[in-house]
Amino acid sequence: MLMSQHAHAADNLTFKGKLIIPACTVQNAEVDWGDIEIQNLVQNGGNQKDFTVDMNCPYSLGTMKVTITSNGQTGNSILVPNTSTASGDGLLIYLYNSNNSGIGNAVTLGSQFTPGKITGTAPARKITLYAKLGYKGNMQSLQAGTFSATATLVASYS
Repeated sequence: MLMSQHAHAADNLTFKGKLIIPACTVQNAEVDWGDIEIQNLVQNGGNQKDFTVDMNCPYSLGTMKVTITSNGQTGNSILVPNTSTASGDGLLIYLYNSNNSGIGNAVTLGSQFTPGKITGTAPARKITLYAKLGYKGNMQSLQAGTFSATATLVASYS
């Protein structure tokens, strides 16, 4: 006696995962102005310093996007703590993008931007940025002494 066999087709295999674009691993960078005489500060930014940020970007197709944030954000600058006798005033750090010939547009803290100058061969990348010192409030309220502020830079390609 012959028996017929029926095969039932059903989806019983699942393949899944998630494609991601990994963020760049950013190395610490430091900008050191050394000694700055208070009377030489320019309220809206002077004492320009360029600096590079080294990073490792395992994925480098597309366009690099960078975001910089700081707990001391005030508008488009970073308010350096403990630099003024007046509350809410003090030393400011302004950040700028670069372009092919030097300093570029101001960086809007908390917003993505594309670096104007990226060097290196993937995965090792370097971006060039600029920083300026200014102040908020009355110059006479600024306090002499060491200063320090921090920011977080996140970079990835999209």
